[in-house]
Amino acid sequence: MFGLTLEKLVIVAIIAAMIIGPIRLPGAAKRLSEFVRSFRRALDDTCSRVAADAGVADLRTELDELDLRQYDPRRIIREALETPAAGDKTTASVTSAEAVPASAPVNEDAGVVFDARATRPPGRWVVSGTSAHPRRVWVVDEPDPSASESAAEVSESHASEAVPASST
Repeated sequence: MFGLTLEKLVIVAIIAAMIIGPIRLPGAAKRLSEFVRSFRRALDDTCSRVAADAGVADLRTELDELDLRQYDPRRIIREALETPAAGDKTTASVTSAEAVPASAPVNEDAGVVFDARATRPPGRWVVSGTSAHPRRVWVVDEPDPSASESAAEVSESHASEAVPASST
């Protein structure tokens, strides 16, 4: 605090002993300690008055009673996915992408809730942005038109290679 080190305090004590003198030094040390005690007492009283006027004690007890872990978004989402909605016994929560195929129909009348991963179109994650603020973006795979043309050509070539059975 204030950049005071042991060496600086020793130098201040030696200078004070030379200026005040060895006879008056104990009395000066006693007055200094009384001043520091009274200053500390006044500071503590002021802090307690300000805290009482501002209602800090009430706020502190309310904060101590408040459980901030209940507002953890990961816990809220996990509990929402694990438990069905209150009063709704038909709602089913599917959390695995393997449990529901992507082409499965969604029955909205029955209130069945599917995981978003199960209905996501085929694609891949691409990292964009800067290294300080990277963003993951889902890019949908476009069907390759050359692949569909080559598949059509292969099926045509197989059809032309087929030789009809002779009736001899």
